[in-house]
Amino acid sequence: QGILVGLGRRARSRIDICQRNQGMELVGYVDPLAEPGEQAVTNINYHLTSFESITTAILAIEEDFSLDVTPSKFHEAVAMEAFGAGT
Repeated sequence: QGILVGLGRRARSRIDICQRNQGMELVGYVDPLAEPGEQAVTNINYHLTSFESITTAILAIEEDFSLDVTPSKFHEAVAMEAFGAGT
């Protein structure tokens, strides 16, 4: 089970890849722009639970991976939060 971090332009293709591969189930997402993110998930007919932060998501579900599709300038902060939460 995984968490998708970011729902920008690249998110749709990453979700499609996960859907095509067994063992890569996305169950939640984190995005600072919750309303656009929820709309993006609705538009692709894929049901994910929205979380306020990576830490909240990791504490709420037993996730095996975090898939970071945020812009590169945010990768370090995303990784540090995920590592800090135990991923």
